[in-house]
Amino acid sequence: MQYTTFTDQGSRQYNEDSYGMEVHGDSRCFVLADGLGGHGGGDVASQTAVRVVCELFKLEGFSDSFFEKAFNRAQEAILAEQEKAHNHDGMKTTLVVLIISDGKVHYAHVGDSRLYVINDGHIKQRTLDHSVPQMLVLSKEIKEKDIRHHPDRSRLLRVLGVQGESPKCDIAKPLKLKGNLSFLLCSDGYWELVEDKDIEAANKAAEDTDEWISRMNTIVRKNGEGTDMDNYTAVAVWVSEGDISLESSDRENDGKIFKVEFEEPGKWNPLKRRKKEKDRKQKSEPQPDIEAQPGTELIPEGQTALLPEDKTELS
Repeated sequence: MQYTTFTDQGSRQYNEDSYGMEVHGDSRCFVLADGLGGHGGGDVASQTAVRVVCELFKLEGFSDSFFEKAFNRAQEAILAEQEKAHNHDGMKTTLVVLIISDGKVHYAHVGDSRLYVINDGHIKQRTLDHSVPQMLVLSKEIKEKDIRHHPDRSRLLRVLGVQGESPKCDIAKPLKLKGNLSFLLCSDGYWELVEDKDIEAANKAAEDTDEWISRMNTIVRKNGEGTDMDNYTAVAVWVSEGDISLESSDRENDGKIFKVEFEEPGKWNPLKRRKKEKDRKQKSEPQPDIEAQPGTELIPEGQTALLPEDKTELS
């Protein structure tokens, strides 16, 4: 298993995005949050959410109740920070969490920070934004491609840190870990400037997560040139069935890379990943596949619907 993280404040004075990674035994947890409210507000909210989730995972690992407990605790911690700062309106955050445990992949989110699931160079799933444009797509008023440039793309329907509300997160159906899979967690400042086809192309061309991030960063910066760029943050993860070793790279604004290895370094060599895939195809072995899931639908207020299995409203 290998991952690379990247963050940049863009054109903004402060960076309100946060991310983290934690280990519990052979299980891994990756977290990303995008704060709302400015300096002393959004950054505190996102940092708090990431810290709470990572601490809980380190202590308890994954269970069927993990997401419910994690999102509730993050909400409580953010509300406590609001009280201390006397800032009830300017301290909110999105949150997306990826967990790899016992041969399965689990993820949940609230807000418009996304997680993409990529298999064989193709996006198989992604989280659905809790935003006005996403709701318009679901109601077939606009097309998916229009989200990135919609005037209401920053209007969110769900976040953490809203007084008097229990957090509502979407929990995806677990995926079995088969073959080589890629995951991308990213804030809206990132995905708004890189199209799905470019995410796929960069993934296919890359030899490791560093290169995957670098290729996407080039596109993000090109598309954001001359604009008021938001903070943009991404966590790229590659994992193979049976992996227990993990390598990481953290990339900040200055381009420095910090390498960390956990447990059995060198067990999985990401540079051999593409060669193994080519060899497997030449031998005509069946390729791993993931059944595409449509995700969960947002229901406009005032309407009712049967909730799909992967939709959870926390109380």
